[in-house]
Amino acid sequence: MLPIIYLALSVACLPQVRESKQNNPDFDGLVSDLKKELPGWGVAGFTLGVIDLNNNQKQTWTAALGLKNASNPDDPVNVDTLFHIGSDSKLFTAFTVGHLVDQGKLDLKTPFKTYWPTFKLKDPFSENRANLIDMLSHRMGLSRVLDLLMFKYNKTSEMRTRLANLEPSEEFRTSFKYNNHMFAYAGDLVGKLTDPSTTNPTQSWIKAVRDVVFKPVGLNSALASFDEFINSPNIALVHGNAEMVLPRETNRWTDVVAPAGAISMNIVDRLKWIEFLMNKGTTQDGKSILKPETFQLLFSPHNLYPSQNPAPVAGANLASFISTYRGETVIKHGGTVSGGISVTCFFPDRKFGVVSLYTGQDFGKDNFCYDVADRLLFKDSKTLKNTFDFMKQRKETFLTHLKTVQDSFDGRKKDTKPSFVIEQSFGEYVNPVLGSGFLEIASFPNSVFQLDLQISRIPILPFVHFENNKFVTPVDDGTDNSVEVHVERGVIKGFTLRLEGTTDDLKDGLYFEKV
Repeated sequence: MLPIIYLALSVACLPQVRESKQNNPDFDGLVSDLKKELPGWGVAGFTLGVIDLNNNQKQTWTAALGLKNASNPDDPVNVDTLFHIGSDSKLFTAFTVGHLVDQGKLDLKTPFKTYWPTFKLKDPFSENRANLIDMLSHRMGLSRVLDLLMFKYNKTSEMRTRLANLEPSEEFRTSFKYNNHMFAYAGDLVGKLTDPSTTNPTQSWIKAVRDVVFKPVGLNSALASFDEFINSPNIALVHGNAEMVLPRETNRWTDVVAPAGAISMNIVDRLKWIEFLMNKGTTQDGKSILKPETFQLLFSPHNLYPSQNPAPVAGANLASFISTYRGETVIKHGGTVSGGISVTCFFPDRKFGVVSLYTGQDFGKDNFCYDVADRLLFKDSKTLKNTFDFMKQRKETFLTHLKTVQDSFDGRKKDTKPSFVIEQSFGEYVNPVLGSGFLEIASFPNSVFQLDLQISRIPILPFVHFENNKFVTPVDDGTDNSVEVHVERGVIKGFTLRLEGTTDDLKDGLYFEKV
């Protein structure tokens, strides 16, 4: 059973909160442990913020560790350093939507197509019925293959044309399928309704999120576009691990779906934001951005969320998730861009929150949040057990997967050959969703050919022969990608692509037709 939502308290009843500066040996011990562990976890730069509003007294603790740029040891991270917050941007978009609801310009249950007549999906049933609750609680049934569009098309209009060709992977309103593109639509609708004359809805959304959320809450560092972030003087560059700096332009794709993932800020403002949320959407000067009933609607579960231990039961709110941990309600989300991670969780009944921003490898957002809570809220643990368990499970999962891939390769039909001449397969192929892909002569040792999908986040993939007309990425890559070439009467017609983690939820894969 999902926890009963906590937001019924009237904002007019909020007590005055005194701010207190106190040393916290438990926090200091946590930071000391993190100094030892973070490099081994693949983290380059790291900030942490904790807030406790118990007993009408505000206490906050912050820490900054590591480097903004691993190649510059003289430039450490500080609490004012900006980080990408990735999908934690979504809740800001939900607040701008809620603001328009309160103004009578939007209704969450009205079909989105009423407001955006050119909204187009492959499935006409969901196209004509989907509303903002469906879109913001991830119940559209659309495949994660959509995320590949963000890395291929640098114009939102191109991306949406392709989106309209994607078959759903689940029935509408029957499951949880995480989705960035519906938040981009929602943000652009905010832009259109706040500035009806706009020719750039995303830019108008940026102005709206500044006016509706950033300024009232006092988020002075917050930015809402990649250009603003990358041109700021105090930023944490994204990293592939503790030492590998990624190219500066790595996350420019976020601007294509800005309302879903383009916001950046520092840890000080992340704490202000979580304090605002724990105060039922009331700013430090006592003003409410949303009506109480709208605020509560945002934080009520509208969909089931397939969470994992140690909090296996969860619901999807509008741009956040609700669950329980140790019998306490917890609201959480997180964000991931290439080489950058954001962690957000708070225990509303206990008025305790945790935020973290870091670059490098993800070491488990929820698990780390629970470790901090165990140590500082529940005060019965001096370890990072949940995080270590996550790291151990991730390694075991990878090794199990690697064995499965190897076993599959070992069990293939040996001594089979393709029914076509490999060189005749080279050339351009087209898929209505992903556009062009190219089978090419291999530049990798021992590979038969390579596939270039022209997607920034996917490298050129080498393929080796598996059996008959099926080809797979090499076993030692640890991935389960495959291409099956279709031949009719000696003529190559196309191929079916399965990419692990993105197209594997599509029953029939993605078909590319030969040009």
